[in-house]
Amino acid sequence: MIVRAVFLVIILSGLAIGSFGVLSIVPGEKRFKMDEYNTLEQGWRLQNPLVKQHLYGRLEGRGDVDYVTFTLATPTPVTISIKNPAGDAGFEPTIILFGPGLPIPNENPPIAIGEPNGAIVSKTIRDKQRPIFEPSELTTYLTGPTIRADLKKAGTYAVAIVTPSGEPGRYVLTIGSGAGQGIMDQIREIPPTVKALLRLY
Repeated sequence: MIVRAVFLVIILSGLAIGSFGVLSIVPGEKRFKMDEYNTLEQGWRLQNPLVKQHLYGRLEGRGDVDYVTFTLATPTPVTISIKNPAGDAGFEPTIILFGPGLPIPNENPPIAIGEPNGAIVSKTIRDKQRPIFEPSELTTYLTGPTIRADLKKAGTYAVAIVTPSGEPGRYVLTIGSGAGQGIMDQIREIPPTVKALLRLY
């Protein structure tokens, strides 16, 4: 019982600083670990793209694709960015936002986007990457591309993460502006998160 109580305190501390990568008690921000979401149908489903969410994932090489999907009922501005640990310096991910009303890209994307969808493709450019230190994780990341788009049509959109060079690596995909969720909304999510973690240990 004492061990479980101590473990619970450790979990809550981890949640508070985001070190477990599950939930960060920062107003308007959440952190999740992605598993295998390598088909559009199985893509990670965002409930609210306005809430800033950090999705941690890994691509194993060429042909591996991770997907994130969300549905909008009204016009919404969305910001999407990606970064990767400095230790994976050879990994240069590309992010692709596709869905209704987006422009037709000049080059064919490396994935099927479905008709009549358009897409915005943003690639990592090594010369433009810069290091940033994340104190809550004690990790240095290299910045990647950012997509800022005004999504004007209702419907379902998706974000794909690919590695055109075939180099495997880890990434953190960030979606949202941080609006739409306050501290009380995040506190309400602590009990189910703690319950799930206790089942793992």
